[in-house]
Amino acid sequence: MFPTTLIEPARQWFKKYKKHSISSWKKLSSEFKRAFRDSKATCVEAYSLANIKQQPGEFLKAYMSKFYNVAARARNANDSSKLMEMRTGILVGGDLWQELQRKGVKSVDEFMT
Repeated sequence: MFPTTLIEPARQWFKKYKKHSISSWKKLSSEFKRAFRDSKATCVEAYSLANIKQQPGEFLKAYMSKFYNVAARARNANDSSKLMEMRTGILVGGDLWQELQRKGVKSVDEFMT
């Protein structure tokens, strides 16, 4: 049940564990706290998501990971603002950018699909 409660950065962190490799809740809890203790302390404003851009040569997966790491700490960031900032951060002219121009998306889930 634990993984179903996680948002994207923590979900990605949890995926690194192989099935049945977690020996105790205490160990998992300790590693989780160590991995995310610094991110809780530094909240950012939702408008700062506009600064996250996919760089030339950067894989989409890396961009999305970078975006979600910041978005998880953003105050006042709703799905609509996250969607807008993700779309504007995609590398202009790339395949996904062109697809978004043609089709458009209305939700974060639709974007991720």
